[in-house]
Parts: sequence; C-alpha cells; structure tokens
Amino acid sequence: MNTELALPALRKLTITIPHLPPRELSLNARIHWTKRRKVMEETKTEIGWLAKSEWNGQPPMHRARISYLFHVKDRRIRDYDNLISMCKGYPDGLKDVGVIYRDDIFHLELGSVRTRVAPGGECTVITVEELYDDE
Repeated sequence: MNTELALPALRKLTITIPHLPPRELSLNARIHWTKRRKVMEETKTEIGWLAKSEWNGQPPMHRARISYLFHVKDRRIRDYDNLISMCKGYPDGLKDVGVIYRDDIFHLELGSVRTRVAPGGECTVITVEELYDDE
C-alpha cells in the first residue's frame, strides 16, 4: 500500500496573442508617456479577456512561472531584452483578472523565452505554469 500523499495537480494556462508585443512598449520607443500608458492598458485588457475566457473563475496561482514563445515571420535580429520588456503588460493583466496571485519576484518567475520563425504570421504564445510554494 502506498502511504505517500499525492500532491495536487499543478495548473497550466497557455494563451496565444495574434501579434508580437506592441513596439510602443519597447524601452527604446521614443513616445509620449500618455501614448505608452494607453498601449499598456490595451495590452493588459487584451490578455485579461483571453485569460479570463480560459481560466473559468479558478483561484489564482499563488506561485507561477511565465514563459514566452515569439513566432516571427523572418530571421531579422531582435533584441532579447527588448522583447521581454515589451511583455510587461502581460503579467499585469494576468494578475488583474486573477490568474496569478501577484507579479512580484516572490510569486512569479521568468521561464523560457524562445523565438521561432513562422512564415505564416506573427504571434506571442504565453504559458503560465503553477509552481509549488517550496520550489
């Protein structure tokens, strides 16, 4: 007889956004702060609606790992740090709709960041995986 307690299954959410993160959120973008703020709010709202439709009112993940897969249409050189910084609105939106508990360093960690050439079109695939508190 197995006397070990089974750990609960960890949850995972994958969201596909039909474009790359907005260029206006790049650290190199030279735009007025009000324009940047508007784009940030639109980004948070977009992922919020997509996540909410999949999450179905489940309680938030207390600890999570977020990973990004960028489908790009060509092999043009893109700055790694810039791609990540343009994603700032995504964890914020996930927190706002209750998918993740918080987006601070104690509750959210960065997973993989990958790029794949996909001539069919550009998109961003975001995967959020729940972690045990002791990981």
